[in-house]
Amino acid sequence: MEENPMPELTPEEKQKIYLEEKARLDAKEQLATEKKKKDQKNIGVGCSVIILIVAVIFIVSLFSPSKKSQQERSIPNLNAAVRFTGTQIIIENKDPFDWNNVRIELNAGLLNSGYYLDAAAIKVGTTATVGILNFAKSSGERLNPLTIKVRKVTVFADTPSGRAIYSGKWD
Repeated sequence: MEENPMPELTPEEKQKIYLEEKARLDAKEQLATEKKKKDQKNIGVGCSVIILIVAVIFIVSLFSPSKKSQQERSIPNLNAAVRFTGTQIIIENKDPFDWNNVRIELNAGLLNSGYYLDAAAIKVGTTATVGILNFAKSSGERLNPLTIKVRKVTVFADTPSGRAIYSGKWD
């Protein structure tokens, strides 16, 4: 038995098949393009959401108190009596414990450390008297009481309950 050979397609049928295949390929390409655009849009939206979340976290962190500032607010006070004679700073430890690693700062501000002096300790119930010319900036510049008025004193010290502070001002 001999198989029937396929009849030859007419040019119109060939053209019709060609156009159908072309339309199918064009539709497939269009779907792929639309999917790619949708994926890119989704990626853009996702990136925008991530950027927004990071921005919100950054802004919240700017306005919420940091651990450091909370610790600074909870620094205990030293019980001290501080006097300035014009040539000397006199500091009395009125606490029932020694102060160790003492730092005395004069005229310190937010943007500068002022003049300072480090002392090993001020024992309980004792008075430390320090000449004003012993205070210097970190650059080595000494405090000159003839040209600079002492207005503020801050004392930092290690105590049994951690670092503590005393702060006072004069007019």
